[in-house]
Amino acid sequence: MSFSTSSVDRREILLVTSNITKLVHAIAARCPNGVLPEDYLVIDVETTGLPDRSGREEYVTQFGYAVVERRKVTDNYCTLLKTPPGWINPEASRVTGITDEMIQRDGEDPVVFYRRLIDLFALYRASNCMFVGHNAAKFDAPFIEADFEHNGLDFKFRPDEIIDTGMMFKASQLFVAPADNEGLSQFFTRVSNVRSRARWNLAYTMKTLGLDMTYDIDLSKAHDAAFDCKMTHYLLENLRQRAGLA
Repeated sequence: MSFSTSSVDRREILLVTSNITKLVHAIAARCPNGVLPEDYLVIDVETTGLPDRSGREEYVTQFGYAVVERRKVTDNYCTLLKTPPGWINPEASRVTGITDEMIQRDGEDPVVFYRRLIDLFALYRASNCMFVGHNAAKFDAPFIEADFEHNGLDFKFRPDEIIDTGMMFKASQLFVAPADNEGLSQFFTRVSNVRSRARWNLAYTMKTLGLDMTYDIDLSKAHDAAFDCKMTHYLLENLRQRAGLA
């Protein structure tokens, strides 16, 4: 595999990859039947802003998912969701390209959408499948749960049903793996709480591992929920391969 090192130090590549096998095996052992899933649902959201100390509520502006069957994407979908008018933070608009005008004009009624989404999530749970997201444990999952609540619906992710590729990448830089008594959610929470100079945003992760070149990906499209879901799928499958679990 060739790596793109134009903006990534080769030492970072070596640091990440040297710990990957042990880490991925440990994550797999904590999945159903002790293996990384071949069927799973990748989830990603864009939002009106980031939580802060002001107590201002933030909302999901775009929801995306990728249906993965036998390790291949069979459906890749995203939709805009209506939020209170004028609510999106200008910085969030700058990062995602999503404006209040777009949300109000094209956004779905979130109540209708989340009712459909609950049915989709229930199907995955009934099949003992897992959810996958990049930085999902601390960002996407809490936002999704809060948006369900905003719209009068009750949904909470269960412990250990999410694989967080962002926290896997961060953990590989910290040279840490789950302790013997840690489940996935405990481990990902522990890693997310570690203050370090590690970087794990999705575009940087793909660049560091050379996946932008492997899959001919234009990383300028990052922060579109459907695109990010597909990238997260590529990332998980690459980590599986690196660990010899393909």
